[in-house]
Amino acid sequence: MELVLAAGAVEGADLTRFWAALAALLVTARLMGMLARRYGQPAVVGELSAGILLGPTLLGRVLPDVEAWLFTGDVPAVMVAAVAWLGVVLLLAMTGFETDLGMLRRLGRAAGLTSIASLVVPFAAGLGLAVVLPDSFVGAEGPAFVLFIGVALSISALPVVAKVLREMGMVSGAIGQITLAAGMVNDLVGWLLLGLVAGLARTGSVDPAALSLTVLGVVAFLAVAASVGQRAVDGLMRAAAIRDNSSVTIVGAALCVVLVAGAVTQALGVEAVLGAFVAGILLSRSPVGGRRVEHQLSSVTDGVLAPVFFASAGLQVDLLAVVAPSTIGWTLAVIAVATVGKVGGGMLGARLGGLPTGQSLAIGIGLNARGALEIVVASIGLGLGVLTDVAYSVVVVMAVATSMLAPPALGFVLRRLGGEEEGGEVAPSSPVLTWRHALLPTRGGDSSTHAGMLLDRVLQPEARITALTVHPPELPATRGRDAARQVTRHVLRRMTWRERTGEAAATAILEEARLGYDVIAVGASAEDPDQVVSAALADLLLAAPTPVLIHRVGTDARVPQPVRRVIATVDGSTACDLARDVAARIAASHEVELDLVHVLPVSDLSRDARTPVDGGRRAADRVEVVGRAATGRASELGADAALVVRTGTDVPAAVEADLVDAADLVVIGTEVRSAGGEAVLGRTAEEMLLRSTGSVLVVALPPAIRGLG
Repeated sequence: MELVLAAGAVEGADLTRFWAALAALLVTARLMGMLARRYGQPAVVGELSAGILLGPTLLGRVLPDVEAWLFTGDVPAVMVAAVAWLGVVLLLAMTGFETDLGMLRRLGRAAGLTSIASLVVPFAAGLGLAVVLPDSFVGAEGPAFVLFIGVALSISALPVVAKVLREMGMVSGAIGQITLAAGMVNDLVGWLLLGLVAGLARTGSVDPAALSLTVLGVVAFLAVAASVGQRAVDGLMRAAAIRDNSSVTIVGAALCVVLVAGAVTQALGVEAVLGAFVAGILLSRSPVGGRRVEHQLSSVTDGVLAPVFFASAGLQVDLLAVVAPSTIGWTLAVIAVATVGKVGGGMLGARLGGLPTGQSLAIGIGLNARGALEIVVASIGLGLGVLTDVAYSVVVVMAVATSMLAPPALGFVLRRLGGEEEGGEVAPSSPVLTWRHALLPTRGGDSSTHAGMLLDRVLQPEARITALTVHPPELPATRGRDAARQVTRHVLRRMTWRERTGEAAATAILEEARLGYDVIAVGASAEDPDQVVSAALADLLLAAPTPVLIHRVGTDARVPQPVRRVIATVDGSTACDLARDVAARIAASHEVELDLVHVLPVSDLSRDARTPVDGGRRAADRVEVVGRAATGRASELGADAALVVRTGTDVPAAVEADLVDAADLVVIGTEVRSAGGEAVLGRTAEEMLLRSTGSVLVVALPPAIRGLG
């Protein structure tokens, strides 16, 4: 008896063909992706090639029966397409996680002009090309064909662009952010124009009411997402974490957000990828589970679903059919016009926006990838009768060719830029720039208020701070509110407030921190003047899942305290590297001097810190290496820094005696260790916290995250 599944919807034979087709696509895509990486290209190049090999170009000619069995038939094809589109939806959600809205605001003019020019120039080029194309390309006479070619050449494939940028580590920099913003606008406007052309092809006229409804719906969706949508996502993720703080629950809740958002935009007449992209942005800004969700979804997306999507894009392409003498010339012409129009338009817009030539060219090249969305556009044109079979094949080849040319061309341009200023804005090299959510436990004291002020300067504009107050149940709730208000008076960004009652302070802070924060900032206030930190803070330091910034105000400090000079100690360790980056962000935000101090014993260097003595050559080399690395990173973070070498027989005393009076803030990095169950911060950090008359910020790496930085 033949097996029938889902009440007759899918027969067993169809299900077998689906699993076989899915396995063939995934295995071939992964193998071709690894081969592409081996030769220095992004994996997406190989994944796109996999579909061409499995389609009529190769498998269809060598083993036509196998190709027909795998990829023909309505039910298996629909099931494969469903898996592929799930992949592209999750891929765009991952891209949303890496989108920096703060950078887009700062680059608003460049992003806006790039979006406009990268649409208008190729659209105009497409209209001109459509007029001269031969009759063998024209499926429907009149304006529908001309407009359709214009739309086809103006659209970008945001999934392909996103995959290339993610593989090349470029999403977080100016090039990546502007490219993604322009690609999103290209796709959004492109789909709206496609709806207009489709209506024109079907009825010979345009339905302005339907088009207006779609536009208004998209605007309303974006407005809701930017306002109550963020609070709704935060509430859902927090509720899921409190109920069951497991990866399964957190990721499941995040996936629901992505799918619901995708369904909404699909219902509005725009592709689900727009909703997924916006959902990714909202999830990345949620204090709960953002990074954990990103890592979990990224593994299944990049490893399984996205390769299937890109491989399936080439299944309908027959390369040999478009190289016939009567077609090859027009095929090359379409590819050339599409490339020149998109690259030229993107480059023109970026240059008008004030970006250097190198970055502008890279943005234009990135936008030139058309990918599978162009194939969808071509399929719609074929179904509407606007395109002939020949025109469809040529447009598909153009889509695949531009997608395969974009990664190597982009890599070539970036290698030529090298470390020059034009190409310097790639992915952030400091973990400080990736901190999105910060936790600030506070009782309203000066040290925690100062800690909040400094944290406000360290974080990126879009990062969020949550103030946490913990107090016994016998104290009124207004005590916590007053403490939170004390901090918010001096912090420029919007903050949220959480309250815990009836719990030990360290336990409450740790429970909150495990919900998905990137950093904790606390004020140091030991009950005993000879105690470095309080018992609660010591417990927190031994178990914290994130770096902890410990701040203690100077004896004469008041709120607010001016910062005119910052000093950070450097020695090449992970903790000091992180402290240097924190200090650089503080100095840059206050536009003040930053001194990076490297302290050496007098036995290693002579008094003038330039002439090696005894075996001091290695010490001198170390100072030089540390100096180059430290000042270079500070420059990347926007601060002007100078390396100062100090010598002394007692390193902590030398630091305190020589430096603390010269700065308003001293920043020290340290690794927390446990000795007899007590938290040990290291001699320099403890001496400064106990004895310093100035403000001190200790950047502590707890044992749980040792090695991060």
